[in-house]
Amino acid sequence: MGPIRRFYQFYEGLLMTPIGWVSELIGIAGVEDIFPERAAEPGARERVIENPKDVVITRQPDIIIGC
Repeated sequence: MGPIRRFYQFYEGLLMTPIGWVSELIGIAGVEDIFPERAAEPGARERVIENPKDVVITRQPDIIIGC
């Protein structure tokens, strides 16, 4: 079995991935980011997920975490 795949919703009201350092901290625990390409983006706009189906259907996380 591979690492747990997760989506971490970083902002209330929008589907947004966390900035790099938050993703790295969660990764230290052995949890894989399903949007690693977005974690490197410095701006919030680039980390917004506009199509919710991309999270659930396409990326298929094992867990969804919200803050």
